[in-house]
Amino acid sequence: MSKAPTTSSSKSNFLSPGETGEVGDLRVPAALACLSAFCLWVIPIGSSLWLDELVTFWSSYKGIVPAIARSQFWPGQNTAYTVLIASIIRVAGTSEVVLRLPSLIAAVLTAWLLFRLGETFLDKEAGILVVVVFTSLHEVARQAATNARPYSIALLLVVASMLQLVRWLDSQRLRNMAGFTVTAAAIPYFHLMFATIYLVFFAYGVYRWLTERRIRIKQIALAAVVIAFLLAPLLWYTLFAHRLSARSSWAGTPDAQQLVSAFMPSVLASTLLLGLLAASFACRRTAAALLPIPRSTALLFMSWLILPVVTAFVVARVTPLKIFAPRYFLPAFAALALIIGCGLRMLTSARMRALIAACVAVGSIISYAGYHLNASPRHEDWRAAAKIVRSLDLPPTTPVMLSVGLVETATIRSDVQIDRDSPLLCPLSKYPIPGRIVLIPYRLNPDSIRYMQEISSQILAADDTFVVVARKNEEFIPWIGGWFRAQGFESSEVGHAEGVPVFLYRRLHH
Repeated sequence: MSKAPTTSSSKSNFLSPGETGEVGDLRVPAALACLSAFCLWVIPIGSSLWLDELVTFWSSYKGIVPAIARSQFWPGQNTAYTVLIASIIRVAGTSEVVLRLPSLIAAVLTAWLLFRLGETFLDKEAGILVVVVFTSLHEVARQAATNARPYSIALLLVVASMLQLVRWLDSQRLRNMAGFTVTAAAIPYFHLMFATIYLVFFAYGVYRWLTERRIRIKQIALAAVVIAFLLAPLLWYTLFAHRLSARSSWAGTPDAQQLVSAFMPSVLASTLLLGLLAASFACRRTAAALLPIPRSTALLFMSWLILPVVTAFVVARVTPLKIFAPRYFLPAFAALALIIGCGLRMLTSARMRALIAACVAVGSIISYAGYHLNASPRHEDWRAAAKIVRSLDLPPTTPVMLSVGLVETATIRSDVQIDRDSPLLCPLSKYPIPGRIVLIPYRLNPDSIRYMQEISSQILAADDTFVVVARKNEEFIPWIGGWFRAQGFESSEVGHAEGVPVFLYRRLHH
């Protein structure tokens, strides 16, 4: 005989044994979670670094002390993460796998903590289903698990602090309170934008205090004071980084359609729909157990999903800081995995749950990279581009025009000489390219056109051959092709470097 459902908001768990039908074979969703994590997280880990990862490498490869200085000098670099990568490079080398390993480990730990949260709210099967959804999210794979950037570690701290908060408010144990304050305070040290999760902490903690007499406001206030104290050293950096980041914003102003679509990735929506259709034909019982979810849990789920996205949207709409991109509201995807995973657990048919989970995992793997799982998830192969240029065996004085794509190159000084160790040429720090490097502007405007005309007269007039290496779809590249054809050059693409084509220009002689 099953127990009566728990309706008290004093406990997070709202499932009594037997309420959602038979318990499925836990090995099936566990295998699906491992499969999607292996295909989406592990297989691409050795692929070429993409642009932002190359900036990370440039900031770190000189050593720990230079890493501190470079992270302060260049916008968008996180000091704690840069020092961590510099330390790892010193011990283990500079391979792509080594650089991404901290993010992969953090993503695995995040998946484990989400399992524990799902288990806390429902049961073990719910926790595993949550992990299936989490490992199948393309945004998590691209932005966190296989990305030498601080997002994965920041996301780990978000989920860890949330688990500690739930346990603290459920049990009133001081060790959970201490765990929450430390992990919550550490979040902005790895990414300032992830501090939006503080709004969720505040809403959930205050609601639990207002609805449960046993929650002590003094403890909540003490935790808030300790977190504020631990965050004090970040105050100067926050003001300084905000000024630089606003100048370096690359994303546009989002609209309402982008806001709505941010809450449910199209791939996840499609695979869920496909799974529901398949399960409705394959299973006779398709009912769901409508459990009385505590209001505090519902508030936690919805605020965790909505607030990070809405905050990034509002900031991008009303300020020059254009930050409405999945990497900046990654915490919402952890909440989405919890909501979808727990929702699947409420389906009474174990076979139906397994079918939907299989559609989510397999569909995500196929749509992520098809049969080329080892390709860069960013479709940006700087490693291959550098190898192609080296294979041309050009004289060392041959001009190599490089379009990196950093927004900071929108305006370039008229001086055509540039240090190879400049952050504007960060790909060269990891993937060296021979020749005389000439930086190409990021945007097409009157200043950049004058700059290119100066390049043509000062450098290219005496050369019959030069090379152009550029990120695909850069707006300046078509103009370059037309300009140099008018100057008597013909171009041909050399080799194949996905996302970073290499063009060889030769002067026609009549």
